[in-house]
Amino acid sequence: MSEAPKKRWYVVQAFSGFEGRVATSLREHIKLHNMEELFWRSHGAD
Repeated sequence: MSEAPKKRWYVVQAFSGFEGRVATSLREHIKLHNMEELFWRSHGAD
């Protein structure tokens, strides 16, 4: 059995009013690059 990658905390700062766009863009980038296993949850505006 392979060991799961270690998860780390990251903070993303966005301009007021752009939080939703940044969150959507980040989720799309994660999916596009098949990085879902490296991220478990996000907080903030949707």
